[in-house]
Amino acid sequence: MKTQSIVAILTIFGLAITSARTWTSSDGKRTFEGDLKAYDADSGQVSVLSNGKMLVFPEAKLSQGDREFLKQWRKEQADEPASRWPIAVFDDADEATLRKNWLFFSDGETGGGKASYTVGCSNGNLKVSGVLNKGRIDPPFFLMQSLGPAQKMLVSALRDSDAGVDTHCVVLRLKGNERKYQLYLTNEDNKTYGKEFTIPAGQKDWMEVRLPFKDFVIYGKGAESAPDSKLPDPQKIIGLEVKLRDGAYGPFELEVDEIAIEPVG
Repeated sequence: MKTQSIVAILTIFGLAITSARTWTSSDGKRTFEGDLKAYDADSGQVSVLSNGKMLVFPEAKLSQGDREFLKQWRKEQADEPASRWPIAVFDDADEATLRKNWLFFSDGETGGGKASYTVGCSNGNLKVSGVLNKGRIDPPFFLMQSLGPAQKMLVSALRDSDAGVDTHCVVLRLKGNERKYQLYLTNEDNKTYGKEFTIPAGQKDWMEVRLPFKDFVIYGKGAESAPDSKLPDPQKIIGLEVKLRDGAYGPFELEVDEIAIEPVG
């Protein structure tokens, strides 16, 4: 496994591991409170969660003391290799930040009246809910798609974990009503791969869904033009989408706490 260039702070099974700290600017004139979420020693990029917002900036903007802290923190974390790499952690998320990192339909009637659709936060987690209107929609129905910062975190997690098609999986920690969903992955050649999953009836508690890369299948034009690319190469994945697959009329509700990469088994 590769030595991690980004060591991420993540939430596992509801237990938060944090590096809360008062950070100081390089000129010493400004300070702010925040939890360290990631540090890329190669690029110098730092990610800090402050007041519910993810701040991403170069380490050069920090004081010498903060930069020394980052180096020591990375050294200590590297001594304990991670077994789970976050793509998205929605703890303490606020709606404004969610909409910067993820693409959603606008609230209200969407797609020519196909659905009533709402995006929000529930106890700090992402919540997408609504109603599919009878006779107005064909599956799958788009729910969410990664944008800039979320895509960078996705690519970093895949590279950092040295993810392989036979060795790793995507993990979603979620809950919702009984519906069939689909996770789509897009690679740098614009080919799309998908894997369905179902939330069981009566599932009111958080559950984890594990989707091995080897179980994803190619969709769309790529299925015809790329017979040698039937399985996704995790090292080429750059985008992620979640869609409601079953197309059944009536209400849907999906809450997401975390999306991550981990070894199979």
